[in-house]
Amino acid sequence: MAPEQINELIVGKCVKRLGVEQGSIHLLGESDTDPTKTLVRVMAPSQGGLPMRLGIQLTGWMYKNRRPLLVNDLATDERFSGADTKNLPIKSVLSVPLELKGA
Repeated sequence: MAPEQINELIVGKCVKRLGVEQGSIHLLGESDTDPTKTLVRVMAPSQGGLPMRLGIQLTGWMYKNRRPLLVNDLATDERFSGADTKNLPIKSVLSVPLELKGA
């Protein structure tokens, strides 16, 4: 099985098991023009095919803090007070950084 298929399988099972609308794996790059690359994105069938993206605010927080993040109510979370969360259809976020040792 190819690495891409393994990634998709893992994210798909997480989406189903956690009962969430969407899951993804992003690769953090070293370029300022393209800071992340989406390796895999899986959406629940009820999602309707519209990917939700929080953008650079989440990527920046994860890069700076390098620890798991759980947000129960995005609209009231002070860590994202500068983001335009009112127009996002996202209520909660779970994000976990995965790092390669020695990298």
